[in-house]
Amino acid sequence: MFLLYFIVRKLFDQFDPSSIAQFTEKKLLSLKVNGNLLLSEPKLRAIVENAKQMLKVIKLSIQQPPSIVANCLWEAEFSGGCKHRQA
Repeated sequence: MFLLYFIVRKLFDQFDPSSIAQFTEKKLLSLKVNGNLLLSEPKLRAIVENAKQMLKVIKLSIQQPPSIVANCLWEAEFSGGCKHRQA
């Protein structure tokens, strides 16, 4: 199990969201262990999408006061969007 952690960490570029957010289709489909995809294709796509969203939150947290970021996260969770979003 411990070895699998290091394999996954290497496959996902040390869990760096800026790197994961840029994964191409080819890179996604190359994430294999022993010849098998590490996870299902939809799960792999979700990981890339989550990395993209995480980068948006990081960018927002740099640009806005903490209270705005907290409100935005709350709104995104319960109303499906954030009215404080920057274009």
